[in-house]
Parts: sequence; C-alpha cells; structure tokens
Amino acid sequence: MGLIVAYALGLQALVVLLLVRTDYIEQVEEQFDLTTPEFNRTYKQWSFAFARSDARVRPGAVLFIGDSIMRDLDTSSMARHTVNLAIPGDTTVRALRRMQNYRSLLSARGVVLGFGINDLMRGRSVPEALGNYRRIIALVPQATPLLLVAVLPVDERVRTDIKNADVRRLNEGLAAMCADRPGCRFIDPSRQLADGTGNLATTAHGGDGLHLSTDGHDIYWKALNAAVVDFLPPAALTPPER
Repeated sequence: MGLIVAYALGLQALVVLLLVRTDYIEQVEEQFDLTTPEFNRTYKQWSFAFARSDARVRPGAVLFIGDSIMRDLDTSSMARHTVNLAIPGDTTVRALRRMQNYRSLLSARGVVLGFGINDLMRGRSVPEALGNYRRIIALVPQATPLLLVAVLPVDERVRTDIKNADVRRLNEGLAAMCADRPGCRFIDPSRQLADGTGNLATTAHGGDGLHLSTDGHDIYWKALNAAVVDFLPPAALTPPER
C-alpha cells in the first residue's frame, strides 16, 4: 500500500511539474477558446519576460512602454539608462494589466507611453481607451516626468479597419489628459508623418499603412529624442567600484 501511495504522489508531482514548466496550459486555453486573442501566447511570453526585466531595473531608468512602433526604437541612443518595455500589438488593456506589477515605475526618472492604435484596430471605443489610459497614467507617480506620445495616423487608402477621425479624437483626449497632469508633455509627430490628405504618407509607412518605414521611423525617433533630451532629467552616473 505504501508503494502505491508513493507512486500516486510521485505521478501527481510530475503532472504539476509539467504544467508549470511547459506551455501546456496555454495550449489548452487556445484549443478550447479559453483565452482571448488580445491575451494570446505571444503576449504572455513578452509579458513574462518583461516582468523579469522589471525586477532587475536599477533606479533612475527611463521606461518606454508602448506597442510595436515604440518597440522598434533604439532608446539607448536617446539617453543613458533607458529600458524598452514595449510589446508589439500592445493595447491599453494589456498595458494596464502588466504595468500594475511594475516596480520600476516607482523609481523611474521618466516614463514614455505610446499605444492606442491597436485598441482602435480591435474595435475598442475612444472613451474606453481613454479611460484605460487614465488608469495607466495613475500608476506613474505624480512627481515622475511623463511623455505621452500621440497615436499616429494610418493610411486609410490601405487600411479599412482604422479611421483617422478616431485617431484624432483619441489624441485630443490624450492631449487634454496630459495638460491636466503636472509634469506631462504630449508629443505628436503626426504633422511630419501625414500627407496633405491627413493620411500617413506613403513614404512614411512600409506598405501596410500602419508600421513606419525607415524615413517614417527617423521622423518619429527625432521627435521623441528631442522630447527626451529636453524634458527628462539626465541619468545619474554610478562610478565603478575600485
């Protein structure tokens, strides 16, 4: 009887170990539609990796949190001690969930936020996205400088799932929200990226009407770089131990 009990306990422990160490749970969730596309396995992998990174961020960092456009930024070329925590496809819902556990927000010398286009792509209303943004901003300590980056226009001649009228309404709300928050600056590179029709210029995107081309990315980088250099405090240098 003792051997049977020991075998049963050992088998149970093995099953638990397999569930913890593999993505079996995520596979079952996706197979039986127990998870939503917004919180898919790819997002969970990014989120888990950044949770570990967050735990190791040293005080005084500038945190960049956004979607794929911000993910492409070489943030280290803007300032010393930056951490890029942007996730491709990020939405206000996803950012709100993961940022609630970021300890680095409490010790950051600056925070840069840039997402919202994927909310519109998923059919989320502008008021709902702005409500999520308000809760996200509340996670950043009042004394911490904050940069809000405008949602960029799309090329409606290529895309039919996003309307630039919604983008403008979202940006108007973000600009007003930033104006009400001390130590916040709203950065909008749209004017340099849009053409005369208000669409994202064909030279500014890579063909999908959304993601930036090399030229578009350079314009975006310059706008953010100027804001980071002008608005956020420099990093405190830590001399090496001798």
